[in-house]
Amino acid sequence: MRQSVSEAKTLLIKAGCGVGVPIGLLEDLAPAALWLQACGRNGFDQA
Repeated sequence: MRQSVSEAKTLLIKAGCGVGVPIGLLEDLAPAALWLQACGRNGFDQA
């Protein structure tokens, strides 16, 4: 199943909030994880 960039970013932010990561940090981390994913790396595991 494919996700849009917006859906993936929202999922990363919600998951981070669930484990207590500050929202500001998540807003910086999500684009980096998505970039890794686009480059063929597993950005969701790296984040």
